[in-house]
Amino acid sequence: MLWAYAKVTLTSPGKARDHVDPSPEPVIQNYVPAWFDSESEIGHGPYVPPTQEQHGNGSASQPKSHSAQARVTNGSEKPVQQEDTNVGVMGTLPPVQNARVHAEQNGSAYSNPTGANTGTGPLPNQQPMMFTRKPPPTPALLPEYRYCYKDGFVKPTRAHHCRACGTCILKYDHHCPWIGQCVGARNHKFFVNFLQWACLFCLWTFSTLVAQNVKASQGPNENIDPQEVVVTALSGLFSVFTLALLATQMRLIIMNYTTVESMGFQRTEEREKTVLARLHEWYEFGAKRRTKKQWDKEWGRISKEGNMWWLGSYRRNWEYVMGHSVWEWFLPIGRSEGDGVNFPLNPRFDKDGRWRPRREWPKELQ
Repeated sequence: MLWAYAKVTLTSPGKARDHVDPSPEPVIQNYVPAWFDSESEIGHGPYVPPTQEQHGNGSASQPKSHSAQARVTNGSEKPVQQEDTNVGVMGTLPPVQNARVHAEQNGSAYSNPTGANTGTGPLPNQQPMMFTRKPPPTPALLPEYRYCYKDGFVKPTRAHHCRACGTCILKYDHHCPWIGQCVGARNHKFFVNFLQWACLFCLWTFSTLVAQNVKASQGPNENIDPQEVVVTALSGLFSVFTLALLATQMRLIIMNYTTVESMGFQRTEEREKTVLARLHEWYEFGAKRRTKKQWDKEWGRISKEGNMWWLGSYRRNWEYVMGHSVWEWFLPIGRSEGDGVNFPLNPRFDKDGRWRPRREWPKELQ
Protein backbone atom coordinates (compact mmCIF):
# COMPACT_ATOMS: atom_id res chain seq x y z
CA MET A 1 0.00 0.00 0.00
CA LEU A 2 2.79 2.43 0.90
CA TRP A 3 4.66 1.50 -2.28
CA ALA A 4 1.61 2.24 -4.43
CA TYR A 5 0.91 5.46 -2.51
CA ALA A 6 4.48 6.66 -3.15
CA LYS A 7 4.13 5.88 -6.86
CA VAL A 8 0.84 7.70 -7.30
CA THR A 9 1.95 10.80 -5.38
CA LEU A 10 5.40 11.06 -6.99
CA THR A 11 4.26 10.31 -10.55
CA SER A 12 2.95 13.31 -12.45
CA PRO A 13 -0.42 12.79 -14.14
CA GLY A 14 0.95 14.50 -17.24
CA LYS A 15 0.63 18.18 -18.05
CA ALA A 16 -0.55 19.27 -21.47
CA ARG A 17 1.73 22.32 -21.56
CA ASP A 18 4.74 19.97 -21.75
CA HIS A 19 3.48 18.50 -25.03
CA VAL A 20 1.85 21.36 -26.94
CA ASP A 21 2.96 24.87 -27.82
CA PRO A 22 0.96 28.06 -27.20
CA SER A 23 -1.24 29.01 -30.12
CA PRO A 24 -3.71 31.77 -31.05
CA GLU A 25 -7.41 31.22 -30.70
CA PRO A 26 -8.71 29.10 -33.60
CA VAL A 27 -11.42 30.38 -35.91
CA ILE A 28 -14.75 28.67 -35.27
CA GLN A 29 -15.86 27.26 -38.62
CA ASN A 30 -18.47 24.73 -37.52
CA TYR A 31 -20.45 26.53 -34.86
CA VAL A 32 -22.82 24.61 -32.61
CA PRO A 33 -24.69 26.77 -30.05
CA ALA A 34 -23.72 26.12 -26.45
CA TRP A 35 -27.31 25.34 -25.53
CA PHE A 36 -27.72 22.75 -28.29
CA ASP A 37 -26.18 19.84 -26.36
CA SER A 38 -27.61 20.81 -22.99
CA GLU A 39 -30.61 19.40 -21.22
CA SER A 40 -32.57 22.60 -21.73
CA GLU A 41 -33.15 22.09 -25.45
CA ILE A 42 -35.60 19.22 -24.89
CA GLY A 43 -38.94 20.32 -26.25
CA HIS A 44 -37.75 23.84 -27.14
CA GLY A 45 -38.67 23.42 -30.76
CA PRO A 46 -38.32 21.23 -33.83
CA TYR A 47 -34.86 20.42 -35.09
CA VAL A 48 -34.36 19.73 -38.79
CA PRO A 49 -31.17 17.78 -39.54
CA PRO A 50 -28.67 19.50 -41.87
CA THR A 51 -28.50 18.39 -45.47
CA GLN A 52 -25.49 16.70 -46.99
CA GLU A 53 -24.44 19.97 -48.60
CA GLN A 54 -24.48 21.67 -45.18
CA HIS A 55 -22.42 18.85 -43.71
CA GLY A 56 -19.92 19.18 -46.51
CA ASN A 57 -19.57 22.93 -46.05
CA GLY A 58 -19.16 22.53 -42.29
CA SER A 59 -22.17 24.66 -41.42
CA ALA A 60 -24.79 23.80 -38.85
CA SER A 61 -28.51 24.10 -39.43
CA GLN A 62 -30.46 26.43 -37.21
CA PRO A 63 -33.37 25.18 -35.09
CA LYS A 64 -36.78 26.45 -36.06
CA SER A 65 -39.28 28.02 -33.70
CA HIS A 66 -42.60 26.49 -32.67
CA SER A 67 -44.48 28.80 -35.04
CA ALA A 68 -42.45 27.67 -38.05
CA GLN A 69 -43.79 24.53 -39.70
CA ALA A 70 -41.27 22.02 -41.03
CA ARG A 71 -41.53 21.43 -44.75
CA VAL A 72 -39.98 19.00 -47.25
CA THR A 73 -39.84 19.05 -51.03
CA ASN A 74 -40.03 16.30 -53.62
CA GLY A 75 -37.80 17.98 -56.17
CA SER A 76 -40.50 20.43 -57.32
CA GLU A 77 -40.74 24.10 -56.51
CA LYS A 78 -43.86 23.71 -54.37
CA PRO A 79 -43.07 22.73 -50.77
CA VAL A 80 -45.14 20.03 -49.16
CA GLN A 81 -46.27 20.49 -45.57
CA GLN A 82 -45.70 17.62 -43.16
CA GLU A 83 -48.80 16.22 -41.55
CA ASP A 84 -47.23 14.79 -38.41
CA THR A 85 -47.49 17.47 -35.73
CA ASN A 86 -45.04 15.61 -33.49
CA VAL A 87 -42.12 16.01 -35.87
CA GLY A 88 -39.28 17.89 -34.21
CA VAL A 89 -40.72 17.59 -30.72
CA MET A 90 -39.02 15.51 -27.98
CA GLY A 91 -35.54 16.71 -28.96
CA THR A 92 -35.21 14.02 -31.66
CA LEU A 93 -34.69 13.92 -35.41
CA PRO A 94 -37.58 13.42 -37.86
CA PRO A 95 -36.00 11.52 -40.80
CA VAL A 96 -38.79 8.95 -40.96
CA GLN A 97 -41.54 11.51 -41.57
CA ASN A 98 -39.53 13.02 -44.42
CA ALA A 99 -39.13 9.57 -45.97
CA ARG A 100 -42.85 8.83 -45.54
CA VAL A 101 -43.93 12.06 -47.23
CA HIS A 102 -41.47 11.48 -50.06
CA ALA A 103 -42.74 7.92 -50.53
CA GLU A 104 -46.39 8.99 -50.55
CA GLN A 105 -45.74 11.60 -53.21
CA ASN A 106 -43.90 9.17 -55.48
CA GLY A 107 -46.25 6.26 -54.82
CA SER A 108 -43.44 4.08 -53.48
CA ALA A 109 -43.31 1.87 -50.44
CA TYR A 110 -42.27 3.33 -47.12
CA SER A 111 -38.88 2.37 -45.73
CA ASN A 112 -37.80 2.74 -42.16
CA PRO A 113 -34.44 4.27 -41.11
CA THR A 114 -32.77 0.88 -40.72
CA GLY A 115 -33.02 0.38 -44.47
CA ALA A 116 -35.56 -2.48 -44.41
CA ASN A 117 -38.45 -2.02 -46.80
CA THR A 118 -41.70 -2.13 -44.89
CA GLY A 119 -44.22 -1.72 -47.70
CA THR A 120 -46.87 0.65 -46.43
CA GLY A 121 -46.04 0.24 -42.76
CA PRO A 122 -43.80 -1.45 -40.23
CA LEU A 123 -43.05 -5.14 -40.15
CA PRO A 124 -45.26 -7.40 -38.00
CA ASN A 125 -44.46 -7.16 -34.27
CA GLN A 126 -42.21 -4.17 -34.97
CA GLN A 127 -42.82 -0.77 -33.44
CA PRO A 128 -43.04 2.10 -35.97
CA MET A 129 -39.86 4.17 -35.78
CA MET A 130 -41.39 7.61 -35.29
CA PHE A 131 -38.33 9.09 -33.60
CA THR A 132 -34.65 8.33 -33.67
CA ARG A 133 -31.82 8.97 -31.23
CA LYS A 134 -30.13 12.33 -31.37
CA PRO A 135 -26.45 12.04 -30.41
CA PRO A 136 -24.58 15.22 -29.46
CA PRO A 137 -23.71 17.00 -32.75
CA THR A 138 -20.62 18.76 -31.39
CA PRO A 139 -17.45 17.95 -33.39
CA ALA A 140 -15.44 17.51 -30.21
CA LEU A 141 -12.13 16.79 -31.94
CA LEU A 142 -11.92 20.04 -33.88
CA PRO A 143 -9.33 22.53 -32.53
CA GLU A 144 -11.93 25.19 -31.76
CA TYR A 145 -13.62 22.83 -29.29
CA ARG A 146 -10.35 21.81 -27.62
CA TYR A 147 -8.86 25.24 -27.13
CA CYS A 148 -8.08 26.23 -23.53
CA TYR A 149 -8.48 29.99 -23.11
CA LYS A 150 -6.75 29.90 -19.73
CA ASP A 151 -3.58 28.17 -20.88
CA GLY A 152 -3.68 29.53 -24.42
CA PHE A 153 -3.25 26.36 -26.49
CA VAL A 154 -5.21 23.57 -28.13
CA LYS A 155 -5.58 20.79 -25.59
CA PRO A 156 -4.74 17.21 -26.55
CA THR A 157 -7.71 14.88 -26.80
CA ARG A 158 -9.22 13.88 -23.44
CA ALA A 159 -7.29 16.63 -21.61
CA HIS A 160 -9.12 19.03 -19.29
CA HIS A 161 -8.21 22.09 -17.26
CA CYS A 162 -7.94 21.51 -13.50
CA ARG A 163 -8.84 24.53 -11.39
CA ALA A 164 -6.94 23.24 -8.36
CA CYS A 165 -3.71 22.62 -10.28
CA GLY A 166 -4.20 25.61 -12.59
CA THR A 167 -3.25 23.75 -15.76
CA CYS A 168 -4.55 21.21 -18.27
CA ILE A 169 -4.03 17.54 -17.34
CA LEU A 170 -3.65 14.70 -19.83
CA LYS A 171 -6.64 12.34 -19.77
CA TYR A 172 -7.97 14.17 -16.73
CA ASP A 173 -10.07 11.99 -14.41
CA HIS A 174 -10.39 14.04 -11.21
CA HIS A 175 -8.38 16.00 -8.66
CA CYS A 176 -7.78 13.85 -5.58
CA PRO A 177 -7.01 15.61 -2.27
CA TRP A 178 -5.81 12.30 -0.78
CA ILE A 179 -2.78 12.25 -3.10
CA GLY A 180 -2.41 16.02 -3.42
CA GLN A 181 -2.67 16.14 -7.21
CA CYS A 182 -4.75 15.06 -10.20
CA VAL A 183 -5.38 11.56 -11.45
CA GLY A 184 -4.51 11.50 -15.12
CA ALA A 185 -2.92 9.53 -17.93
CA ARG A 186 0.42 8.81 -16.23
CA ASN A 187 -0.70 7.88 -12.69
CA HIS A 188 -4.22 6.46 -13.16
CA LYS A 189 -2.89 2.91 -12.99
CA PHE A 190 -0.99 3.57 -9.75
CA PHE A 191 -4.08 5.21 -8.26
CA VAL A 192 -6.06 2.01 -8.83
CA ASN A 193 -3.20 -0.07 -7.40
CA PHE A 194 -3.23 2.12 -4.29
CA LEU A 195 -7.00 1.71 -3.91
CA GLN A 196 -6.66 -2.08 -4.16
CA TRP A 197 -4.15 -2.35 -1.34
CA ALA A 198 -5.73 0.42 0.78
CA CYS A 199 -9.04 -1.42 0.62
CA LEU A 200 -7.40 -4.70 1.68
CA PHE A 201 -5.51 -2.95 4.48
CA CYS A 202 -8.67 -1.32 5.86
CA LEU A 203 -10.62 -4.58 5.67
CA TRP A 204 -7.82 -6.49 7.39
CA THR A 205 -7.56 -3.86 10.15
CA PHE A 206 -11.32 -3.80 10.66
CA SER A 207 -11.78 -7.58 10.77
CA THR A 208 -8.84 -8.28 13.11
CA LEU A 209 -9.82 -5.53 15.56
CA VAL A 210 -13.44 -6.70 15.63
CA ALA A 211 -12.32 -10.26 16.31
CA GLN A 212 -9.89 -9.13 19.02
CA ASN A 213 -12.47 -6.98 20.83
CA VAL A 214 -15.14 -9.67 20.65
CA LYS A 215 -12.72 -12.13 22.17
CA ALA A 216 -11.70 -9.63 24.88
CA SER A 217 -15.32 -8.91 25.81
CA GLN A 218 -15.89 -12.58 26.53
CA GLY A 219 -13.00 -12.81 28.99
CA PRO A 220 -13.22 -12.47 32.77
CA ASN A 221 -11.84 -8.91 32.79
CA GLU A 222 -13.84 -7.59 29.78
CA ASN A 223 -11.10 -5.09 29.10
CA ILE A 224 -11.90 -3.17 25.87
CA ASP A 225 -9.53 -0.43 24.76
CA PRO A 226 -11.48 2.71 23.65
CA GLN A 227 -8.74 3.55 21.15
CA GLU A 228 -9.27 0.21 19.42
CA VAL A 229 -12.98 0.94 19.18
CA VAL A 230 -12.24 4.25 17.45
CA VAL A 231 -9.75 2.64 15.07
CA THR A 232 -12.27 -0.11 14.33
CA ALA A 233 -14.92 2.44 13.40
CA LEU A 234 -12.50 4.42 11.21
CA SER A 235 -11.20 1.31 9.45
CA GLY A 236 -14.76 0.20 8.75
CA LEU A 237 -15.64 3.62 7.35
CA PHE A 238 -12.59 3.74 5.09
CA SER A 239 -13.21 0.15 4.00
CA VAL A 240 -16.56 1.18 2.57
CA PHE A 241 -15.09 4.37 1.09
CA THR A 242 -12.11 2.73 -0.64
CA LEU A 243 -14.21 -0.22 -1.85
CA ALA A 244 -16.78 2.08 -3.46
CA LEU A 245 -14.07 4.23 -5.03
CA LEU A 246 -12.24 1.15 -6.31
CA ALA A 247 -15.42 -0.26 -7.87
CA THR A 248 -16.12 3.08 -9.56
CA GLN A 249 -12.61 3.36 -10.98
CA MET A 250 -12.61 -0.23 -12.22
CA ARG A 251 -15.90 0.39 -14.02
CA LEU A 252 -14.51 3.54 -15.64
CA ILE A 253 -11.43 1.65 -16.83
CA ILE A 254 -13.29 -1.29 -18.39
CA MET A 255 -15.61 1.18 -20.14
CA ASN A 256 -12.61 3.33 -21.16
CA TYR A 257 -13.86 6.71 -20.11
CA THR A 258 -12.93 9.13 -17.34
CA THR A 259 -15.08 10.61 -14.60
CA VAL A 260 -15.53 13.79 -16.65
CA GLU A 261 -16.47 11.84 -19.79
CA SER A 262 -18.93 9.67 -17.86
CA MET A 263 -20.95 12.79 -17.03
CA GLY A 264 -21.58 13.29 -20.73
CA PHE A 265 -22.95 9.75 -21.06
CA GLN A 266 -25.19 10.34 -18.05
CA ARG A 267 -26.64 13.49 -19.62
CA THR A 268 -27.32 11.62 -22.87
CA GLU A 269 -29.03 8.74 -21.04
CA GLU A 270 -31.11 11.12 -18.90
CA ARG A 271 -32.21 13.04 -22.00
CA GLU A 272 -33.13 9.75 -23.65
CA LYS A 273 -35.22 8.74 -20.63
CA THR A 274 -37.07 12.04 -20.91
CA VAL A 275 -37.80 11.37 -24.57
CA LEU A 276 -39.06 7.84 -23.78
CA ALA A 277 -41.26 9.23 -21.01
CA ARG A 278 -42.90 11.59 -23.50
CA LEU A 279 -43.31 8.92 -26.17
CA HIS A 280 -44.86 6.31 -23.87
CA GLU A 281 -46.93 6.20 -20.72
CA TRP A 282 -45.14 5.41 -17.47
CA TYR A 283 -46.51 1.86 -17.35
CA GLU A 284 -45.50 0.95 -20.93
CA PHE A 285 -42.21 -0.68 -19.96
CA GLY A 286 -42.22 -3.09 -22.88
CA ALA A 287 -42.76 -0.31 -25.42
CA LYS A 288 -39.89 1.68 -23.91
CA ARG A 289 -37.58 -1.33 -24.15
CA ARG A 290 -38.57 -1.94 -27.78
CA THR A 291 -37.99 1.69 -28.69
CA LYS A 292 -34.61 1.76 -27.01
CA LYS A 293 -33.68 -1.54 -28.67
CA GLN A 294 -34.63 -0.05 -32.01
CA TRP A 295 -32.44 2.98 -31.34
CA ASP A 296 -29.56 0.71 -30.36
CA LYS A 297 -30.05 -1.21 -33.60
CA GLU A 298 -29.74 2.01 -35.56
CA TRP A 299 -26.93 3.67 -33.60
CA GLY A 300 -25.43 1.17 -31.15
CA ARG A 301 -25.31 1.35 -27.37
CA ILE A 302 -24.53 4.71 -25.80
CA SER A 303 -21.75 3.59 -23.43
CA LYS A 304 -20.06 1.21 -25.89
CA GLU A 305 -20.48 1.89 -29.59
CA GLY A 306 -21.33 5.47 -28.65
CA ASN A 307 -18.08 5.86 -26.70
CA MET A 308 -15.46 7.67 -28.76
CA TRP A 309 -12.65 5.73 -27.05
CA TRP A 310 -14.19 2.24 -26.92
CA LEU A 311 -11.53 -0.30 -27.94
CA GLY A 312 -13.85 -3.21 -28.65
CA SER A 313 -13.93 -5.19 -25.37
CA TYR A 314 -13.71 -4.82 -21.60
CA ARG A 315 -10.44 -6.76 -21.52
CA ARG A 316 -8.80 -4.50 -24.11
CA ASN A 317 -9.90 -1.37 -22.25
CA TRP A 318 -8.54 -2.77 -18.98
CA GLU A 319 -5.18 -3.72 -20.46
CA TYR A 320 -4.80 -0.32 -22.08
CA VAL A 321 -4.66 1.29 -18.63
CA MET A 322 -3.49 -1.47 -16.26
CA GLY A 323 -1.07 -3.34 -18.52
CA HIS A 324 -1.01 -6.77 -20.14
CA SER A 325 0.63 -8.67 -17.28
CA VAL A 326 -1.37 -9.88 -14.27
CA TRP A 327 1.45 -8.64 -12.02
CA GLU A 328 0.93 -5.13 -13.35
CA TRP A 329 -2.74 -5.30 -12.42
CA PHE A 330 -1.95 -5.56 -8.70
CA LEU A 331 1.58 -4.13 -8.29
CA PRO A 332 2.65 -0.52 -8.97
CA ILE A 333 5.00 -1.51 -11.78
CA GLY A 334 4.96 -0.87 -15.50
CA ARG A 335 2.95 1.86 -17.15
CA SER A 336 -0.18 2.40 -19.21
CA GLU A 337 -0.19 2.21 -22.99
CA GLY A 338 0.06 5.32 -25.08
CA ASP A 339 1.68 8.67 -24.47
CA GLY A 340 -1.37 10.35 -22.92
CA VAL A 341 -1.65 12.70 -25.90
CA ASN A 342 -2.90 10.49 -28.73
CA PHE A 343 -5.59 7.85 -28.31
CA PRO A 344 -7.07 5.33 -30.78
CA LEU A 345 -10.43 6.58 -32.04
CA ASN A 346 -13.51 4.41 -32.21
CA PRO A 347 -14.08 3.80 -35.97
CA ARG A 348 -17.81 4.39 -35.42
CA PHE A 349 -17.00 8.09 -35.11
CA ASP A 350 -15.91 10.42 -37.89
CA LYS A 351 -12.62 12.28 -37.85
CA ASP A 352 -14.25 15.29 -36.14
CA GLY A 353 -15.65 13.24 -33.26
CA ARG A 354 -19.28 12.78 -34.31
CA TRP A 355 -21.09 9.52 -33.63
CA ARG A 356 -22.21 7.99 -36.92
CA PRO A 357 -25.27 5.74 -37.42
CA ARG A 358 -24.68 2.03 -37.95
CA ARG A 359 -25.20 2.23 -41.72
CA GLU A 360 -22.11 4.47 -41.95
CA TRP A 361 -19.84 2.22 -39.88
CA PRO A 362 -17.13 0.11 -41.50
CA LYS A 363 -18.62 -3.03 -43.01
CA GLU A 364 -16.91 -5.36 -40.53
CA LEU A 365 -18.53 -3.51 -37.59
CA GLN A 366 -22.08 -3.23 -38.93
